Amino acid sequence: LVDVNHDGTITQEELAKVMTAANVNASREDVAALFAQLDQNRDGQISLGEFVAGMKRLNKAVLMTGRLNAATQQQKQQQQAD
Repeated sequence: LVDVNHDGTITQEELAKVMTAANVNASREDVAALFAQLDQNRDGQISLGEFVAGMKRLNKAVLMTGRLNAATQQQKQQQQAD
């Protein structure tokens, strides 16, 4: 799905295409920044291992953000109840 040319890696162009296909409104700079974070060994390609590791990091960040937002919301509700 992401590896358009089926060579086992993801290029920055392929990442941009899949983001566009997923209706993600990302600038070239956004794509480049995401690519740089995923391309851990800086070889200009994202391997399957790099992609999976990056998605795990992203998932953890999203989960932590959700937990922080929930805790903040609970704290605000508690303050309003007091």
